[in-house]
Amino acid sequence: MHIEEILYTQGFGTRRVCAGLVQQGFVTIDGAPVTDPGADVATDGLRFTVQGTAWAYHEKAYLMLHKPAGTECSQKPSTYPSIYTLLPSPLRLRPSKGAVQGVQAIGRLDQDTTGLLLLTDVPDEQIDSVKRELEALGLGWSATAVRAGLVACTGNAGCKFSSTDTKRHAADIAAYLDAAGVRLDTPVNIHLTGCPHSCAQHYIGDIGLLGTKVAVGEEMVEGYHVYVGGGCGPEQGIGRELLRDVVASDVGPLLGRLFRVYQDHRRNDRNGATAESFLEFTRRHSVEELRHLLQPEAAVA
Repeated sequence: MHIEEILYTQGFGTRRVCAGLVQQGFVTIDGAPVTDPGADVATDGLRFTVQGTAWAYHEKAYLMLHKPAGTECSQKPSTYPSIYTLLPSPLRLRPSKGAVQGVQAIGRLDQDTTGLLLLTDVPDEQIDSVKRELEALGLGWSATAVRAGLVACTGNAGCKFSSTDTKRHAADIAAYLDAAGVRLDTPVNIHLTGCPHSCAQHYIGDIGLLGTKVAVGEEMVEGYHVYVGGGCGPEQGIGRELLRDVVASDVGPLLGRLFRVYQDHRRNDRNGATAESFLEFTRRHSVEELRHLLQPEAAVA
């Protein structure tokens, strides 16, 4: 690829600007200046400098950004600085067939919220190719309604207060429900927290799991107390304790039964479309009724 084109694809300006950077000797490869805009350069593992700034060539841009508080996920912020001002200029100027240049955030976080953001410049016509590349790496690219709603604290892998390995158990729950063929229409929030400090706020999840130790014979193993019906905002409410001392390995099967109970007994509209969310379903029933429905051959409620 011509060095002028390489600079253009990496976001160093228009083709004319990139050609000028090369002609003026501002571009070096392996310490040697490149002055011919039409010079062919191999892109595999390419590293170069532009006006003293070191850069590595990447055909596609995939970024992880820890968003600080006091920033907005917008190209045109209204109150706080944009997250895009935190990025090097070339990443903001990478050419795009869309109306906006540069990498774009996948999703948004509120201005006062901190957390991980993913940014990319993959155009729509290359999405299928990226999916195949992710699958080849053994990574997933789609989130089921269960996976999309999972929240877990650090767990005992990194927190001395936690009774359980919440992140591993969250992954185990998702894997079990996927393998069991559980399919939900909309995300259901499942919050796993390892101790009463409740960093993952189990009490406001559709389903909350509070880590504990459970006696199994003469051993103490990891487990959870199970809560349902929590919510925030317009649906605010504190979750009610449904079951206690459920061994961690039994949580996936338990939630599988609970979701099937919901799908079998939820209220639908006259056209058969779902008219009752999981939260509404759990709040419509008492804890005793939900426990009964979880039993084999429970009557329809």
